[in-house]
Amino acid sequence: MSPLIEFRGVSKRYYRAKHPEVHALRHVNLSIEKGDIFGIIGLSGAGKSTLLRCLSMLEKPSIGRIFIHGQEITNLDESSLRNVRMQMGLIFQHFNLFSSRTVRGNIAYPMEIAKIAKEERGRRVSELLGLVGLTEQKDAYPAQLSGGQKQRVGIARALANAPEILLCDEATSALDPKTTQEILALIKDLQEKLELTVVLITHEMEVVKQICNKVAVLEGGEVVETGKISEVFIEPKHPATKKFVEKTIHEIPSYLLSGKGKVLHLHFKGEKADQPIITQMVKKFNVDANILLGWIDSLQTVTVGNLVIELTGDSLDEAIAFLRDQGVRVEEREL
Repeated sequence: MSPLIEFRGVSKRYYRAKHPEVHALRHVNLSIEKGDIFGIIGLSGAGKSTLLRCLSMLEKPSIGRIFIHGQEITNLDESSLRNVRMQMGLIFQHFNLFSSRTVRGNIAYPMEIAKIAKEERGRRVSELLGLVGLTEQKDAYPAQLSGGQKQRVGIARALANAPEILLCDEATSALDPKTTQEILALIKDLQEKLELTVVLITHEMEVVKQICNKVAVLEGGEVVETGKISEVFIEPKHPATKKFVEKTIHEIPSYLLSGKGKVLHLHFKGEKADQPIITQMVKKFNVDANILLGWIDSLQTVTVGNLVIELTGDSLDEAIAFLRDQGVRVEEREL
């Protein structure tokens, strides 16, 4: 089966008078399957937004080809492109709502542009209000809404024309942490109910970790790592990916450490998270394990247990080798 979305050798260069040319994207190859929640993560300037704009053909690639359902969209005329864009809904970082329109009016706007009949627009708006939990706010204006409510309007508007693909451009960056969790849970719920394919760009690994099943890491316009979220998160290979993953790990105060042993970050994947491996190690090698920090990451396809311990004793190397033999990924941390 061919992917729903495919980038083949896509590059984008910008030319500015009296300035060097800017390479926003460099030879990007990506495949996104139908039903994916595909995260694209990178720092500011990595090329995330350019990638999204090329996918929606608001920007045409300098080199390369983009396919949707096996159809190349980089060579379509404007009329055909409009039909392709109808398959996509876009959620913005800063909501982009019309201040003079009510919630209902904002959601209805894309259907007005598409010349949907008034009765059908009303039915669809009511349905969407229910899906995003804003039925009671239908006659409110944006100035009367919280940030989370504004983004719910933005989501409903993006879904107005029943798109197959939902593009999220830093959709939670303007929200507080609690509201971010709620909006991500809503996107995940809508993806399942409406059988959407979601492409989500962000600079936060926590966002990717919560709802994505696959991820691509961008640096300097290049895809430096891609794969299932469980694989990329548990065993990051590229330095850029490792930095994103490390940002999700809490710092440990130095006064908790004896300084006599080794500080280890242990990753227990899947069924290993349920086994008493630490207890077995302590008994077998007569070492002490001081647990400094522990948490569970529930990824889309697997549960990962994490422990940060200080290991002391005379058989540290043997104990660490035992952990690795048991399928535990062990990282030595410097604090």
